[in-house]
Amino acid sequence: MFTDAFAKRFGRDLHPDANTVNAYNGMLLLAGAMKQGKGDQRAVIAALDAGKIEGPNGPLAVIQHYASQQAYIGRASGDGTIAVAESSPPIAPKVNCDK
Repeated sequence: MFTDAFAKRFGRDLHPDANTVNAYNGMLLLAGAMKQGKGDQRAVIAALDAGKIEGPNGPLAVIQHYASQQAYIGRASGDGTIAVAESSPPIAPKVNCDK
C-alpha cells in the first residue's frame, strides 16, 4: 500500500528510504493523536505517548516517549530488492541507563 502510493505520487524510479518511512510513521502517529485528542493539547500529547501504529515497516509503539519498532537484517539482491533475512521483536528503549 505505502510503496504503491509512493510510486503513484513520485514515480517508479524513486524508492522510499528509511527517512521517508520514518517521516511517514511520524505523521501517522501525529494524525492519529490529533484525531483522538480532538484538538485538546493535553489529550493529543497523551495520545502520542500511548501511540501505536502499523507502519510500512511493521508495528511501531511509543514507549516512554521513544518510538519502538522491530529491527531487520536484510539480504540485498542484484535486482535492487532486499529480502528480510531476520527480524527482532520491537525493541524497548533503555531510559536513564547507567554509564
